[in-house]
Amino acid sequence: PVGVEEVVAGALASMSDPIDRVDVDVSETLPRVLADAALLERAVANLTANALHQAPGSSRVRIEAGVVAD
Repeated sequence: PVGVEEVVAGALASMSDPIDRVDVDVSETLPRVLADAALLERAVANLTANALHQAPGSSRVRIEAGVVAD
């Protein structure tokens, strides 16, 4: 299991794009998830980079994670 907040932090740290326009709302109390940490980190970094490239001007990009009821 991997912590989502750790994955997001790692993804942002690995990006070559400036991340000053990225807002993160991921609670450290989220349950850990069963995932390949490296692949999930890469996916988050790619999605964030794409969002930054497509967002007009100085628009902000938001990364948010939470628990969804079954």
